[in-house]
Amino acid sequence: MAGKTILLVNNARDLADSIRARLVRDGFEVICAYKGQEGIRKFIESMPQAVILLDALPDMSGWDMAKRIREMS
Repeated sequence: MAGKTILLVNNARDLADSIRARLVRDGFEVICAYKGQEGIRKFIESMPQAVILLDALPDMSGWDMAKRIREMS
């Protein structure tokens, strides 16, 4: 689904799975990551059109991750 990819970064796997299921039902391709560094790697690999991320990730803050992604875009 070109143009409809979302990167979802959330360390709460059950919540991430629930959000992912809803987004997939709405026609999006969803790539999940559960830590900040993993999210950054998947961002580089997939270049999604949107990112949904949790503020408090186990290895970095969501704000720091957003800043790093912005610098790469």
